[in-house]
Amino acid sequence: MLGAPWAAACGGAAVPGGPKPGGRLAAEPVLRVGVAVGADTVRLSSEGWLRIADGDAGSLIAVSDSGEIWRVVRDRSGRLRVLRPDGWVSQPHRRLLVEPFSRAVGVNGVSYRGTVVVIPGRRSGVTAINTVGLEDYLLGVVPAEIGDRPPSDLEAVEAQAVAARTYTIAYVGARDSLGFDVFGDVGDQVYAGLASERALTTRAVQETRGVVATYGGRPIDAYYHSTCGGATSAIQDVWPRPGRPYLVSVSDAIPGAEGRFYCDISPHFRWEERWRIAQLREVLARTLPLRTGIAPARLGAIADVRVTERSKSGRARRLEIETARATHTVRGDDIRWVLEPQPGRPLRSTFFVATWANRGTGEDELRVQGGGWGHGVGMCQWGAIGRARAGKSYEEILKAYYPGIELERWY
Repeated sequence: MLGAPWAAACGGAAVPGGPKPGGRLAAEPVLRVGVAVGADTVRLSSEGWLRIADGDAGSLIAVSDSGEIWRVVRDRSGRLRVLRPDGWVSQPHRRLLVEPFSRAVGVNGVSYRGTVVVIPGRRSGVTAINTVGLEDYLLGVVPAEIGDRPPSDLEAVEAQAVAARTYTIAYVGARDSLGFDVFGDVGDQVYAGLASERALTTRAVQETRGVVATYGGRPIDAYYHSTCGGATSAIQDVWPRPGRPYLVSVSDAIPGAEGRFYCDISPHFRWEERWRIAQLREVLARTLPLRTGIAPARLGAIADVRVTERSKSGRARRLEIETARATHTVRGDDIRWVLEPQPGRPLRSTFFVATWANRGTGEDELRVQGGGWGHGVGMCQWGAIGRARAGKSYEEILKAYYPGIELERWY
């Protein structure tokens, strides 16, 4: 993704649970989006009135005025309490239904179309779920994923709209145990709500309404990422998952243009990261335990970091980290999360070459020269933009990155 390339449409942590073959829909699906999951408190607001009701009985609890901020917290019994701005506290409730009299309801400062259900979090806190039609949901997803693009990029934006719609339909029901269908953040797709909507992305959603990418009659796992760096990756080279005939390595080279790629317009097409040996040990002491289970105190001095296996697309599939005590192996997309340039920010890609400088001087430095941003599976967003500017249609773009698919209007 252009803005958050490690997101799971880009991450793929869940198992698809959507329609089976032959599953065309009679009508537009209504989606449950987890917009605040396990939060300490949920703040409710609106430009107009809000109706707050018991989600089971339907009885009215309160009506908020325009501009007011009401809070929902979880009490010691695990039930929900509504707090009015003047300090009034409601009786406990198992779930709440929040309906706006205007077109949107605010949750923790973000306005969403549709209504909101509030439930206790699975383990703790409070979870707010936006109930919204799929097409309205996409109005807040597509601009967050691909940005506010110029008219020249319309076909790429339409490709993004179809990919996002397809991803969503394929994953409906995958998170039922949490009470919703998809996360409203990088756990699935970034959903920025009403304020993020833009004219061109809205047009792209509307002009592709109901269009879904399918393989064998069912929605594909429509992963996408910011920048492939020259070629996309097969899914099994990134995550421990079975291969998909439409998620294979695809070249992004421009035919007849030596050394040029559709995504080379990306600011992340080529890059470099460096770590002094002391910095590298600090990084690995933080990240390796999460991926290998090693205790930080047992890491030992770093002796070497080397790529020992590569995929067809040239990405690192296997990384070995040799220390004074042991050699640790990291595979696939985990490599990005071990070699963090900054806490919480993964390495931009596994498409890189690692070299050492100043070896044996005490100033040893690991240098990683790479290309691309994201996991590399499925559609390359900057490549889609490059293809659109080269005159490709959204259908051609999608079929290039997901070979063998069909595009069908499902509702």
